[in-house]
Amino acid sequence: MTTARTYVANTNKSKTIAYELNITGVIQGVGFRPLVYCLAYEKSIVGWVQNDCGCVRIHAEGTELDVEQFVFDLLNNGSLVSISLLEKKQVKLSNVDSFTIKESGHDIACGAISIPKDVYLCGACKAELLSNTNRRGTYSFIACSKCGPRFSMLRAMPYDRKNMSMSAFPMCELCRKEYQSPTDRRFHAQPISCRVCGPEVFCSTVGGRVVSQGDVDVVATVVAYLNQGKIVALKSIGGYHLLCDAQSTEAVDLLRQRKNRPDKPFAVMLPEPRADETSEDWLDKCVAVDSHQRALLLSPVRPILLAKKQSNVPIADNVAPMLRDLGVMLPCSGLHLLIMQQFNRPMVATSGNIYGEPMVTSTSSAQQHLSMLADIFVHHNRDIFHKLDDSVLRTLKSGTIPIRLGRGISPIELSLPYTVQEPMLAVGANQKNTVAIALNNRLIVTPHIGDLDSPIMQAHFEKCISDFQALYHVHPQRILCDSHPGYISSRWAKGSELPTTKVLHHHAHASAWALAAEISTPSLVFVWDGTGLGENGEMWGGEVFCGTPGNWKRVASLAPMKLQGGNKVPNQPWRSAASLVWGTNFTGIDFKPFDPQQLSYNAWQNELNCHVSSSMGRLFDAAAFACCEQSEVSYEGQAPMMLESVASTPSKVMPLTLVQKNDEFIQMDWRTLVPELFDFKVSPQTRAANFHASLIETVWEVTLHCRKKFNFDHIGLAGGVFQNRILCDGISQRFLQSDIPVVIPSSLPLNDAAISVGQIHEYCSRRS
Repeated sequence: MTTARTYVANTNKSKTIAYELNITGVIQGVGFRPLVYCLAYEKSIVGWVQNDCGCVRIHAEGTELDVEQFVFDLLNNGSLVSISLLEKKQVKLSNVDSFTIKESGHDIACGAISIPKDVYLCGACKAELLSNTNRRGTYSFIACSKCGPRFSMLRAMPYDRKNMSMSAFPMCELCRKEYQSPTDRRFHAQPISCRVCGPEVFCSTVGGRVVSQGDVDVVATVVAYLNQGKIVALKSIGGYHLLCDAQSTEAVDLLRQRKNRPDKPFAVMLPEPRADETSEDWLDKCVAVDSHQRALLLSPVRPILLAKKQSNVPIADNVAPMLRDLGVMLPCSGLHLLIMQQFNRPMVATSGNIYGEPMVTSTSSAQQHLSMLADIFVHHNRDIFHKLDDSVLRTLKSGTIPIRLGRGISPIELSLPYTVQEPMLAVGANQKNTVAIALNNRLIVTPHIGDLDSPIMQAHFEKCISDFQALYHVHPQRILCDSHPGYISSRWAKGSELPTTKVLHHHAHASAWALAAEISTPSLVFVWDGTGLGENGEMWGGEVFCGTPGNWKRVASLAPMKLQGGNKVPNQPWRSAASLVWGTNFTGIDFKPFDPQQLSYNAWQNELNCHVSSSMGRLFDAAAFACCEQSEVSYEGQAPMMLESVASTPSKVMPLTLVQKNDEFIQMDWRTLVPELFDFKVSPQTRAANFHASLIETVWEVTLHCRKKFNFDHIGLAGGVFQNRILCDGISQRFLQSDIPVVIPSSLPLNDAAISVGQIHEYCSRRS
């Protein structure tokens, strides 16, 4: 659509010049073209601006002074996230007398495609939504050029209405008038709509009968169901949420039973803090947050933030059982905000999916797959093209780290310190999977995909790969995968027709850390996680590497432990504890309640169904069994999270013994910790604290030892174990007086979500 406004550009024709600009960066879905138009009008510039797949082209005519000032002001505009000038050249005058926004082009080679992210309501849209007089009051799909869904409803680039799910909703006359008016803040806003012409929300029963329509009636229905202790399935930005009253133990219990989720914590959505509220708001009642954490929650990302519970938190105990932290979020869409205005108390907001499957996104799939979970459905008729989980963040003393990449953050784009010779695809790990694409000097990471254990998750994984290749117009020539042949992602890579290269799991972790930290000099990187295939078929998980991406040297490792039980081990912490006890001949611990016939013990003795691992995650499991008496878990990371939650103040520090195995390799021996972990004269809280303090000191001593033999400039922390706040903050504090900084990047998760990134950086660095 072309929008024009005619005016006299200048009176001195003899000094008129014309430039063509080619600009790339974060320029789509952020109101860039309207900004260019308004700036051109202000500077008396004529010409045009045109969107394309990966760039924006501008033809600017005017006096030399006006054109140069226009270019300078545009490139230095503080409201733009990141733009760069690809080309600026003087061209012939076109003799136009106005400035227009031209129909978008489709040149896929014009620049680097950058996908806009979904963001929460801006202040102006929020005010209109809550207004009693504005025509968009209580219209939950309200949006403008600065806010609203972007990536989740984008079918293809460039970012135009015809390439979005909004293409199904032709503008009414009033919306079209706003869209065409340069003085309106919805000038050229692609998601513009109103209740006359835009998407509609409605409620239906489990059987599919519509019981209410329109925002006001739907909100009333939802609140009534929540007040009755019922479960609501609501279509959000990137998929369905399951909602219930977070203060009702019975409602939360019902949700747990139906979702087969006995222990894993639920996120809680809280009413938005009001600026004029003098009394304590719900956020302060539930969690202890500082100004930085509050700003994160109020940001356009609207993430889930893991924050410390208040001592008398007014939330049902079974929302986040046996944990110190609570995942909290504020309304993430207009509809959530309207519901919270009426419900006005905490509600659970968790992913709408069956256990082990991705979130559902369509009305039909919700009615089919969530009918055993929900009592009422809230649908709308705007399609979701890309599933997006809520992003999850955690704050440390050193900054903020993402736990899950989702709405408002993804897709993530990183710059590579080199140009790849061929486009490539990295398919990541088996758990917390993400996929990454490298082209030229760019690396793009998908949102959280999940654990690839079920056929439906594998189909979701394949769809994400296909969608991203189409969005970025890229055709990979090589696939990178994990060395573990049993990973679904590795099997998929092997089955493809493209050349495939395997990358060691922990090398990928270390290289992902280096890229995210923007560090290319030698570093000492601690990679601690649950497990991953190492060299010579060994199972690693408590490793220390020295070097640079593509050239990592394993200089230390947790002493191996013999674990019995195969795939049962991660889900039964008692097995890890038994391995430590049996491996040290420590007496006084009775495992008969879990192994009544001593089948596991006899199998361990005879090395039946056993594997040897240096996993730090399993050491945490053993400590959790000793301190929390947690013999079985129902979700990954449960035991270490409980251990972190019970830890108080340490009374003793017992670093792991460093055993020199050869001139350049040491083992961190856990055997000295076993008597301390099972010293029942000491409280569980103190033993848990001592365990953390001992590992913090171990990092310090390993660093001192390695510094005698190797040169390195930074300490890196990578792997899921370091999502532990006590551990990360303790290590950072321990190194404060050191001349070697501890670096914890904030752009990527420390868990396996970063593996795809590391696979690319490790492979490319090795090649160079």
